[in-house]
Amino acid sequence: NNALKFTPSGGRVSVDVETRGGEISTAVSDNGIGISALDMENLFRLDHKSSGVGTNGETGTGLGLQLCKELAEKQNGTLAVESTQNSGTKITFTLPVWSDQTTGAQAPN
Repeated sequence: NNALKFTPSGGRVSVDVETRGGEISTAVSDNGIGISALDMENLFRLDHKSSGVGTNGETGTGLGLQLCKELAEKQNGTLAVESTQNSGTKITFTLPVWSDQTTGAQAPN
């Protein structure tokens, strides 16, 4: 949602998924407005609101990435952010490959 919210009309948003060893990695990249250095420093702090106005005036709570990071970590995964103001952002999250408890099947590598 953030990639779409902070990328102007005509911009680019891409989603790449790959498996690496025992994990699945998903990267969402855009060439939108990016995140300022100050907001990057405070991005996951609960006492600092890191929400801006989207390119079409959309607003948010500033909690989305914090919640996504916590959810990924609770599932033994990770969430990382790379961003340059006025150039775009890349959010990458990894989750472990799971095995099906009922059939023993495992997600493909």
